[in-house]
Amino acid sequence: MNKLTDFQNIRNLLKSFRIWNKKRLGQHFLIDEEALQKMIKIPDVQAGEHITEIGAGHGVLTLELLKKGALVDAIEIDDSILPVLSYVTKSYNKNLVIHHQHILGYQQTNTPYKVVANIPYQLTSPILRKFLPESDNLPISMTLLMQKEVAEKIVNPKKKSLLSLIVEVFGEAEIMHIVPEDSFFPPPKVKSAILHIKTHDKALINIDKKIFYAMLKNGFSSPRKKLKNVLGGIYHKSAPEMTEIFKKLNIDPDIRAEKLEIKDWENLAKVFYKSI
Repeated sequence: MNKLTDFQNIRNLLKSFRIWNKKRLGQHFLIDEEALQKMIKIPDVQAGEHITEIGAGHGVLTLELLKKGALVDAIEIDDSILPVLSYVTKSYNKNLVIHHQHILGYQQTNTPYKVVANIPYQLTSPILRKFLPESDNLPISMTLLMQKEVAEKIVNPKKKSLLSLIVEVFGEAEIMHIVPEDSFFPPPKVKSAILHIKTHDKALINIDKKIFYAMLKNGFSSPRKKLKNVLGGIYHKSAPEMTEIFKKLNIDPDIRAEKLEIKDWENLAKVFYKSI
């Protein structure tokens, strides 16, 4: 098998399946061998491990995972590229299950697993939600090739965001490698980064994680406004009532969502979701 990070090899492969000119394909094909190998090395992929790969495409990452002896669940929604994926991985198909479906409809494995994926950038937030607050079986780790700007927001300790707090509650995130635009064909308009999330043995909250996420989502619905005003409107509380709640929780009534810590959000959730 010729290198799948070589542009000419990719072109010839897709042309042989008569899909090279399909505009709806929409993928940015990885043509950077260094970035590809880091996607395998960073999560320390071992033989026999279960790996969930999102957006397998033509199999450039899938094949490397299989070469390591991993047991791969490859999710791919584009039916036009499935024959290519099957062809590329045919020598290792006993360790591979291809799921022709959208990642958000995928039923996660009950076994320990890692997520290793070059993800569709527009699905970054839904993917993190699915595998962290909405998951009944957290992955051991997530190694994601994603938009650099989003990765930087996730690891920024000075300015919290919905995504950064979701990740912080369930794991420790670190940017491991910056991937330039010319590492893909066609090149995207933004730089990319490999973000590695090692999940905690236990979430950093003592309440239902789905309720905690609901609290965060409401709080960040208007991040430029004072948080007490945002929550007051959502939970139908007057300004004096909200000020009193914030003071009881030792939270500045003038604070915005980006400045709150996990414990503050947990305490707010206990106030507004009394059934927990």
